[in-house]
Amino acid sequence: MRILVTGASGFVGTALCRELLARGHAVRAAVRRRIPPGAVPPQLEQILIPDIAAEFDRSALADGVGTIVHLAAIAHR
Repeated sequence: MRILVTGASGFVGTALCRELLARGHAVRAAVRRRIPPGAVPPQLEQILIPDIAAEFDRSALADGVGTIVHLAAIAHR
């Protein structure tokens, strides 16, 4: 199953992505900054979204995804 994780570049999100990949899931990670090589397995699909609150078409993020784990938050503006 492909799983979308928003907020994947945070502490909890990165740990969750590692665990999901270890359990054999395909993971699409919505990140505000790239997760450094070595922090997660290379099969992690990273989609760069600098501002989750900005207007953009979010439907492409969920294309082919069976589950969404939403961890992103707006910390300050």
